[in-house]
Amino acid sequence: MDKKELRRLYRGVAVADDISRATVGILMEDGLVRKAGLLLLYWPMNDEIDIRPLFGCGIPTALPYMVDDRNMEFALYDGRLSEGRHGLMEPAERSPVMPDDDSIMLIPALAYDREGYRLGRGMGCYDRYLAHRRLFTIGVVPSSRLIPVLPHDDHDVRVNMLASEKGLETAGR
Repeated sequence: MDKKELRRLYRGVAVADDISRATVGILMEDGLVRKAGLLLLYWPMNDEIDIRPLFGCGIPTALPYMVDDRNMEFALYDGRLSEGRHGLMEPAERSPVMPDDDSIMLIPALAYDREGYRLGRGMGCYDRYLAHRRLFTIGVVPSSRLIPVLPHDDHDVRVNMLASEKGLETAGR
């Protein structure tokens, strides 16, 4: 299947609450996440793992916001949201943060493959954001959407790890 067909297959298919809870539990138990100085998270859509319990775990949290139709930045989340471009919820205060070596980014997807390539919504925002930044990244996805191989392009950025309700694994193993 190509990316367009895969998006049709997964877009809008809700993630069950128990899968989200189990995935968040695994992430909260992981020492790597607990030691992060900054978590770059996302406000979940219904077809993504709901990671909102991580927002209150005592680690500073930043969420993405759209700068224009193609590019995003992250701003600290202070509990206030507003609807941004494309109907996504974004931090109300939009002062960009600069992640550093102890920052971890959790990245949603419609699907991932075991190499860490992501099937997103087709806008390329995460790939552009990560193209010139070195961040530790964790792809967050239900295990049923971890597929053997995804079509990918040269500009697609792989994640370092994958998280699902079944556990954490290093991408590319």
